[in-house]
Amino acid sequence: MAVVKEIEKDDTKEYPVSRTTSRCTYTVVHLGEEAFLDLRTYGSDTRLVEGHASQVMQFDRNAARTLYRALRETFDFD
Repeated sequence: MAVVKEIEKDDTKEYPVSRTTSRCTYTVVHLGEEAFLDLRTYGSDTRLVEGHASQVMQFDRNAARTLYRALRETFDFD
């Protein structure tokens, strides 16, 4: 698990699109007054331990704002 404090765009190389799919859930967690967006992926259907999160990322407000802008830019959201 990691708390993401900063996101930067990386245009130095192009990565391939993964052919493996997974389920992702989100929730909001708090530390005092500070909120974090908690994203969890659960791996592929062939994962040995079903239902166990394989990756967890928690975004603070600053990182979430950058992610929001990246999503708007990438998918042309209004």
